Amino acid sequence: MAKECSICGKKLGFLSGKVTVSDGIVCDSCWFAAGLDLSINCMMTVANRTVNQLRDMIEIEVLKRAAELTGRTDLAAAVPQAEAPAEKTPAAKTPAAKTKPAPKAGATDAKPVDIILEVGRDRKVNFQCAGQPVINLEDMIQGNEMIIGDGFIRNQSKETLPDVRIACEFQPAIVDPGLLYYEEGTFTPGIEGKFEIDDPPVNLEEYAKIKRTRNGKIRFTLFMGEQEVGTAECSMRVKPAPEEEMQKYMKSVMYETEKNASGPVNVFLYARADGTFDQDLMRRPDLLYAMYANGQEQLIGDVYVANETGKKLKNIQFRADFTSDILEPVDVFLGDVPAGENIVFEVDDPAINLRKLEQITEIETCTATYTLTVNGKKVSEACGRVTICPYDQWNGALVLLPAYMTPNHPDIIGLLQQAARWMQKEGLNPSLEGYQGDAKRVEEMTMGVYNAIKEAGIIYSNPPASFFGPQRVRLGETVMQQKFATCMDITVLFASCLESFGLHPVLITAPAHIFAGVWLTSKGRCSEPVLSDTAQLRKLIKEGKLVALECTAMTLGKNLSYKEARKEAEEILKALDENKIPDNDCIDVQLVRNIGIRPIPMRRNPAGVIAEPSAEKPAAPRPAESPAKEKPAETVEGAGKTPAETAAKAPRKSPAKEKPAVPEISEAAEAIEAATVTTAAAAASAEPLRYIQEEYRVFEKDLSQITIDNFYDRQTKKLIKEAISEIVQVEGPISQPALIRTLINSTGLGRAGKNISEHLDKLVTTADVKITRQSGVRFLWNHGSDPADYHTFRFREQRSTEDICKYELKNAVCCLLQENGPMTKEEITKAMVNLLGYSRSSHRIEECAADAIKAARELKAIEQNERKQFVMR
Repeated sequence: MAKECSICGKKLGFLSGKVTVSDGIVCDSCWFAAGLDLSINCMMTVANRTVNQLRDMIEIEVLKRAAELTGRTDLAAAVPQAEAPAEKTPAAKTPAAKTKPAPKAGATDAKPVDIILEVGRDRKVNFQCAGQPVINLEDMIQGNEMIIGDGFIRNQSKETLPDVRIACEFQPAIVDPGLLYYEEGTFTPGIEGKFEIDDPPVNLEEYAKIKRTRNGKIRFTLFMGEQEVGTAECSMRVKPAPEEEMQKYMKSVMYETEKNASGPVNVFLYARADGTFDQDLMRRPDLLYAMYANGQEQLIGDVYVANETGKKLKNIQFRADFTSDILEPVDVFLGDVPAGENIVFEVDDPAINLRKLEQITEIETCTATYTLTVNGKKVSEACGRVTICPYDQWNGALVLLPAYMTPNHPDIIGLLQQAARWMQKEGLNPSLEGYQGDAKRVEEMTMGVYNAIKEAGIIYSNPPASFFGPQRVRLGETVMQQKFATCMDITVLFASCLESFGLHPVLITAPAHIFAGVWLTSKGRCSEPVLSDTAQLRKLIKEGKLVALECTAMTLGKNLSYKEARKEAEEILKALDENKIPDNDCIDVQLVRNIGIRPIPMRRNPAGVIAEPSAEKPAAPRPAESPAKEKPAETVEGAGKTPAETAAKAPRKSPAKEKPAVPEISEAAEAIEAATVTTAAAAASAEPLRYIQEEYRVFEKDLSQITIDNFYDRQTKKLIKEAISEIVQVEGPISQPALIRTLINSTGLGRAGKNISEHLDKLVTTADVKITRQSGVRFLWNHGSDPADYHTFRFREQRSTEDICKYELKNAVCCLLQENGPMTKEEITKAMVNLLGYSRSSHRIEECAADAIKAARELKAIEQNERKQFVMR
């Protein structure tokens, strides 16, 4: 049976907002009418309030409002103009009161719901909510707070509240369920105050289906650790939105979402019929080292040109300039766009100074200026932002997490040695043989790694300060040096150790948490790289195919045994499954590796010296007369550059005219300055750049021992990977399709079916070679080759044009111009026929010649003179 408000007599249903005082229950309307609110100070006095006290407070509030209306300060004289509470006899109203009546006691506007959490000295939890949200389009458009107000916490216990989380569900389901609030380790004993909670996003598609005002409810569930502590509910109202306005709002939200989303920037140029030009930018690029190391496009996507004019747009040029010296400018010749057509042009990412990218320690933001010119005239310019992240920054993409696992790092080897010693001490086989044994043996090795990390004395700590994205990841080397780690840091370290000797780990995420697992057999794997099915995960563990471990159990604060860590992980999964908590996934590291996500390059060599993973060209030797001041190549300005680039950037004056160094400059600085001048002088006198023609070398090694019978064996996989590296070393740069054809022809496979081709594709993507992309095709480069410094064209009989990368096409054009002087497009096309080893021209060769000219112009190797001839720059 419904209860009634002790003041106004209003019936209070299950979902009604109500406050329990010492001797009764009052509705939230009467609570507000008494001049109280849901602040922490008011809510903490509830137990001491009485019904009569609230009646008196309401009467005083009514008198105050009446006095304000009449301008009187005498409250007693103002009583006739005020309306008393419901149980009082109302007095006669004056005309002044009729013009602006006082609000009735208990009346209140809809209010976002506040959440109150109180923990007593006996750890008894009081969890409740108050308010009645109203969802409507007008507030949504204006960005007003609608659903969630504030949270209030009072912890009178002597313990820190562990992992406080509040989940929510909405009926009707126009708001996506999820976690409203999570903060770890901050609700300390004695804390009292307010914490802010952001409004959850409204599902616009579901909201658009609401055609009439609906009453609903919100259910909040409080979790501490992985245990459900309590629930609270409140009512809400949903007002429908006019259909036309709703559609406009949805389109604008979609546009803004896409415009401000993280990703490679797309540039749109609109040539209007009236001759004006508009430019728009979609998405904001972020530069992450982990994505760059895995060959993923990050900065510039495509350039879209829409020509609404009645004439052709000729010689469209695109340029991107950046205020950071980490990014090189991009200058690309796009071509022409006929009248009335829309064309999409693909633009490569700018060259990146890896040495500087690896050295930044905080987020850097640079401005990118995108300029488009038509027939030599600048028609539009737009500015955007590029966020440059430090080496260890993670952007929240689950599939990218295994990139931060470094199984080959020397510090990992040290942990494995400790794991072997622990197993030997426990009377177990100290070998780390991967999946050569049974499931029991795999778990023994996992236990050895667990205890090795546990004995390392790592302390749990919040993640390093980050001002971008989810968080920065302490890599294995950092964890072992600093002895601090978050759940993610220690999970990545543990998984790196397992992967280093052939086991297949998984990374399991929960809301604001992560832990690890490992397959107990070599055939164990998820159905997809990222599996979002907690029930399936629990089933795999129950069947003995997978084991999960809570990795923070290895830290000094917990110091749990292997069995306790395993039990804790299983309890987390059980809570996630039974309470239907969203945002939990299992990342299968082996499958992620198969799609091309490799560990980021190490920055330390075995001796512990910082080693740059960038493959830059070494600096030229120093003059013999100054050996005492010689510095490593990486400290010399201009190292890794071509002579022409170094000459362009170095000062053009003789050493005699240099400004003398001030006394504070050290000998090292003087040596660097002298080396810079010497390098510049050498570059100034260097010969002009020469392009080379040479015969195409073919891989000829016999791999007939690889057959269909042993194709999927572990040893064969190793042989194929070695063969891939050898083929690239001989024939690189080589396209991935050409490399796979060479592999098939060299083995005893006979032909390549779908399964064989897919398997080879995966092995190619994991090869330790440099990869560039061109129109969706991977090109693999041999070690020591840098596309920017590659000046060779290789000829062979009837060479396939699809297998030639743009850098080599550029070199082909430069070879022709170097030999023949200025040439027109037609002359270059005819000469390309002989250069590619054909007897006559064809449409494919004409396209190849056009692509070669375009590549040479994009890479600033050639330009066109007034006679429409191409010449060397």
